[in-house]
Amino acid sequence: MTRGPELIGGVEHRVIQVVDYDPAWPVRFQAERGRIEAALGSRARRVAHIGSTSVPGLAAKPIVDIQVSVPDLEDEPGYVAPLEAAGYRLRVWAAEHRMVRTPDLAVHVHICPVDR
Repeated sequence: MTRGPELIGGVEHRVIQVVDYDPAWPVRFQAERGRIEAALGSRARRVAHIGSTSVPGLAAKPIVDIQVSVPDLEDEPGYVAPLEAAGYRLRVWAAEHRMVRTPDLAVHVHICPVDR
């Protein structure tokens, strides 16, 4: 049996609104990037600010999305455990993607294999 996508913790009912651009978003990205790189070291082959909050001046949902490329998505102990130790929590498990987020729900870190 193949494991399908999982939403860890189940469905949440949150109100998310689009807000005006916030110059704090790239600042938050840089802080999170440092935290991710410290946790993963060379396993983090790419750490990029993605999505609407990465576009200066664009209104967006106030969630900073970060894409992290790792060499082996199946090596979860090599990246999930260090990210959890750094304060992130696993939220999504899917065959080609994992997502961890901050406890304040303001940052989503999407983990993908290097070749995607």
